[in-house]
Amino acid sequence: FCHRNEHNRDTMADPPQQQPSPPSPPQPPPPKRTRTTKKAGDPRDVPGATVHALAHTFMGKSPASHVFGNINYNKTYVRGTVIERFNSKKPAAKNAQWSLRVTFYPPSHPDGKEYEILRQHCKHGEIPAGTNPQDNNIYPSLSLDVSDPVIRGSTTYVPNAMGTVDNSSTAAGGAGSNTDASNVSGNSGEANVSGTNNDGDGGGGGGVATQENAATGDGTPITETSAVSDAVPPLPAAAGSGPAPQQQQQRRRRTAAPSKHNLLTHPLKAKLRNGTEVPVLSLNPPYKDEGTKWVDANATTVGTGNDGVNAKPLQTQWYHKTSFNEKVCKENEKFSEMTRLQSFLHMMPPAQLQTMLDLTNTRLRGKSQPEMTKQELIKFLGVCLLMTRFDMPGRKRDFWGGDGATYSKHVPAPDLNSTGMKRHRFEHIWAALRFSFQPETRPEGMSDAEHRWMLVDDFAEAFNKYRADTFNPSGSICVDESIVRWYGFGGKFVNKGLPHYVEMERKPEDGCEIQDAACVDSGIMIQLKLVKGKEEDDRLESKKPDAAQRRCRNHGTNVVLDLTKPWSNTGREVIGDSAFASVMTAREVKRDGNHFIGCVKTATKNFPAEHLEQAVFAQRGDRVALCHVDEATRCTDMISWAWLDRNRRKFIATAHGLEEGKPIFRERWRQVDDDPNAPPTQVCIQIPQPLAIERYYEGAGAVDVSNKVRQNELMLDRRLKTDKWDYRVNFGILGIIFTDSWYLYQQTVAEPDECPNEFFSKLADEMIDNTEGVRPSRARVVSPTEMDTDDEPVVVLRQTIRKRTGKGSNNADGSTKAGTGRCAGKGCNHQTSFVCGACTHATDSAQKQHWYCRPGKGCTAWEDHKNCMHSDALA
Repeated sequence: FCHRNEHNRDTMADPPQQQPSPPSPPQPPPPKRTRTTKKAGDPRDVPGATVHALAHTFMGKSPASHVFGNINYNKTYVRGTVIERFNSKKPAAKNAQWSLRVTFYPPSHPDGKEYEILRQHCKHGEIPAGTNPQDNNIYPSLSLDVSDPVIRGSTTYVPNAMGTVDNSSTAAGGAGSNTDASNVSGNSGEANVSGTNNDGDGGGGGGVATQENAATGDGTPITETSAVSDAVPPLPAAAGSGPAPQQQQQRRRRTAAPSKHNLLTHPLKAKLRNGTEVPVLSLNPPYKDEGTKWVDANATTVGTGNDGVNAKPLQTQWYHKTSFNEKVCKENEKFSEMTRLQSFLHMMPPAQLQTMLDLTNTRLRGKSQPEMTKQELIKFLGVCLLMTRFDMPGRKRDFWGGDGATYSKHVPAPDLNSTGMKRHRFEHIWAALRFSFQPETRPEGMSDAEHRWMLVDDFAEAFNKYRADTFNPSGSICVDESIVRWYGFGGKFVNKGLPHYVEMERKPEDGCEIQDAACVDSGIMIQLKLVKGKEEDDRLESKKPDAAQRRCRNHGTNVVLDLTKPWSNTGREVIGDSAFASVMTAREVKRDGNHFIGCVKTATKNFPAEHLEQAVFAQRGDRVALCHVDEATRCTDMISWAWLDRNRRKFIATAHGLEEGKPIFRERWRQVDDDPNAPPTQVCIQIPQPLAIERYYEGAGAVDVSNKVRQNELMLDRRLKTDKWDYRVNFGILGIIFTDSWYLYQQTVAEPDECPNEFFSKLADEMIDNTEGVRPSRARVVSPTEMDTDDEPVVVLRQTIRKRTGKGSNNADGSTKAGTGRCAGKGCNHQTSFVCGACTHATDSAQKQHWYCRPGKGCTAWEDHKNCMHSDALA
């Protein structure tokens, strides 16, 4: 123990004390910093001096991108003349901030426009030759981009790689400068640290790399895949080992990838039908054997005939064909007095009504409830439509009795007892309602999502088949999408509710997405396709006979072809937005016998988007066009546009050629007078546009307008409350039919002049008072108390054959008392034992009884019903 203590004492002894260092002499205080006066005589400050600056620094990003495109808006210099120098510092700032007031001359203002810009953003003198990308004729496909998948991982960001902002940018080799998009030198896959270059044109020697002599460190000509070297050299590999695995992977990738074709050094030609060869301006993708070749669109390449891209789409009148092959349209005066109910029955597939009737009656029988007739089914749908005319926060049952809550105490609650359908009957039908067949138990091998989608599949198929058989659209068809509002259960996270839930920021509502096609001239929907998700769509695609061919096309192309299949090979024009527009869609629609016009945004494969972005526009209405020449027929089959309106927009079309359309006129308020107190002036802006773009904007909103009427005027999605997703989707399709009924009535009946809200209210009245399925009869004058036992119903107010049951049901003479019910007149709630002889079954007392008060009781319900529903029989 003591030995251990001694050991610890020896090992843990205090260290020897260090002698303190002598104090350092006091340091003199640092000299007070004085602000040096800036060097005077900056040539930029002289009024009248010539300067140049990047467009976005004084115009702003949005106006600069409109004029110079999204690629070159921050790489293009604009010349200007200095007006004056001024101090633009903020009140709270300590130091001065000098700015210049300069008159710049962008293409949008050739006479000059005054701007204010920071002095450090300006450069003195004229724009050096070859600085702007428009002067170099450099195609963006040859520029350096770190997002390029071919060279990602082996490159770092090289400032000013376009050679337009600062010509002193150097490659990773050190001192060489670059003046072109593809001229940054360095070894392929390795950093050029030593600067060795056989030609002495780049790298460490400080030579300028030019288009003619650009080469890597080992003398290999530079292509895009070997244009950039690493800024930091890779770590050295271990002794005796080969290249690092990452470097091997990069080399294999570069070896396998084909080199991009440079149209500047190796131009290509496209041969026209007349033998003329024209230069190719854009190659996308930039490979000689795979790229789509685009040439300048002019009178030589496009021509003036009626074939190819100059073809004229079909011009035809839309109409709905009845079962008797009669055309329901504006030109047919026979339907000028058509009722709103008839317009609904024209748009509603009859097979779907029968399917709903059969499936609902099966469920009603299972609940020991009376079956429905076609008349009652239409009345039920009319009551549902009438409920959407009221904005009530309560339940559906609050619509009966007049004691439901409303949003205002001064607005009385509705009472739907006057419709003739009692609340309990409505609730029984609502609980048993079915639109499509679905087996109670899921079959073996069927997915849960597929089983749930069966609740709406039959309705969508019946709609598509009925429209394909009976409707002839106009020469323009619009393809777009719709949303049926739903915020309940759904999605892929739970096997309950809506199987595929769609949420998009650009849509006002979330829920079930429906891709649809509409007739442009009439606005009527002609085809629907439910969006069921990728897994379900893949399953359905695999069952189609052309599955292999469909896999080679993108999804948007397949959707357009499916929605327009009933009208293929008819020469119509199909209009689609950026969700469907692409070069592949234009090709396939043209191969399908129709034409296509679309706005291209993101689907730029084979589309000359980069070349179109190079165009410089001065004002609204400016455009540039490229056309594609089919190598087989030597005929121009597609034309691409870049057109400036509020912003730069790109289109692709297979019709109308270079034909000029009607200009756009917009009235705007402008402050013409510079006086601060001067009133504004209303001016008219005229914007020219090609005919193809005019046709696009005339038809692109057909589906959107129909959706607006359905969502904002009909409001089935909001006011008909339900917790069943299939009810919401099926009533969404039914809402499309209601909207189509308004379109048909508005454009067929002579001078209808009804807003959607008024039409839907009156349609609900006609549906509730309908006599579908009731055999018409001749009028017969009889006593109101006469019992009619004939088989043929007559227009007469007779006593019901239904008898009372229970206590107090017998008269004094022992006979049974007649049954009673509440009068169907609006505002009348009296008990009566009289019914309409034409609407009520003559021998079956179990059928629905249409109760009305006897004349002379102060109720006019019977007279109103007779004059409204049986005026033809009484004539």
